[in-house]
Formats: sequence, C-alpha cells, structure tokens
Amino acid sequence: MIRNSDNQDWLIAFFLVLAVAYVCVKMIFGKYWRKYRRAMLYSQEAQKLIYEKNVLLLQAAVSLNVLAAFSIGLFVYLFLTHFDLIAQLPENFYGWALTTLTVIVIAGAKYFIIGILGKSGNNTEASIQINHQWLINHKNFGFFLLPFSAASAFLLHPIDELALYIGMALLVIMLIMNYVKGFMFLLQHRISIYYGILYLCTLEILPILIIWKVICFLRE
Repeated sequence: MIRNSDNQDWLIAFFLVLAVAYVCVKMIFGKYWRKYRRAMLYSQEAQKLIYEKNVLLLQAAVSLNVLAAFSIGLFVYLFLTHFDLIAQLPENFYGWALTTLTVIVIAGAKYFIIGILGKSGNNTEASIQINHQWLINHKNFGFFLLPFSAASAFLLHPIDELALYIGMALLVIMLIMNYVKGFMFLLQHRISIYYGILYLCTLEILPILIIWKVICFLRE
C-alpha cells in the first residue's frame, strides 16, 4: 500500500484513466484484442496476425502496446518504491514517468536491435517474427498486471506484498516465454546458432543484468 496518502490522489486518477482506456480499446477493438490473446497461446494465430493487412488491427496493436508500457511501468514503479530498491526514485507521478520511460527505452532498443541483427544476417523475416512474438506477450501481460498493481497500491499488508510477488512472477513468466519462443523460432528456421546465442545473451539477459547493476549502484 502507498505510504504517502498524497500520492494516492494521482494514482487513483491514473488507474481510472488506464482502466477507462482499456475499456475503450475493448469496445472499439474487441475482435482484434481477442486475436492477440489467442496469439499468445497459439503460434499459428500469431503467424496469421503478421500478414493480416488491416488498419484497425494496427490501431489496436499500437493502443495495446502503449497501454501495456504504462501498466508495466506502473507495476515496476510500485515494486521499486514498496521495497525501497532505489532510494532516489521519487514516490510521485514523476517517479512513475521516469520508470515508464525506462521501460519504453529498453523495449524500443530491443525492437530496433533485433531488426538490425536481422538485416545484418540477411534474416529480416526472422527479426520481424521475433519482434512480433515478444510484443504479443507485452500486450497481454501489461493488461494482466493491472489488477495486481491496483492491489499493491490500495490494499493493506500482507495483500499488497502478495500482489507484488504474483505480479513479478508474471513478469518472469513473460520473460521466459520471450526466451523460449525466440530461441525455438531460430532453431525451427535453422538460423545460425551464433545469432541464437547473440539474441539470447544480448537482447534478453544483458538488459536484466544492466538494470540489476544500476539498482545496486543507486542503493549504495
């Protein structure tokens, strides 16, 4: 639960805006949102979405990606502030904005680096497929995290910490799914094992190590 009651004002407003935004996306793009949910579980559904040329599908994808970035940034912010992992992180809207910006920068860098690796290895199609797969997880898990963020922000101990632990477990599951699907795709399409190792180490493991080192440095 948020310790400073002044911080609850902007959080309440933010949760309401985010919830209303998700409801609007559900009402406008419900058909395509269901497709992204199925695509997370079934690779054939994911393949179909890549080649489906539809303006509404693109609008749904952009909307869900943005909302998911806000939601994941909110959960990470609540996790960091609850456990005082970064003492310098402000417990206000600016702290959330800084955390969310970091999430967006990491995701954007990953997207573009995968594209660059694909072009350099003459595997542009593979890079498109890999980016498509992890963005599907991003869309869905961003939504899944929202109720756990709300529980951690407004419910009393120990429910708030339990919500944070469950939410972090969901994030770990998302990362594992990214690792497995990305690596399996490379193996299935007989892409060089060198690029597989480079993908796994550079784009999945290295960002986590960097974030952990930054947190340890800021805690000193």
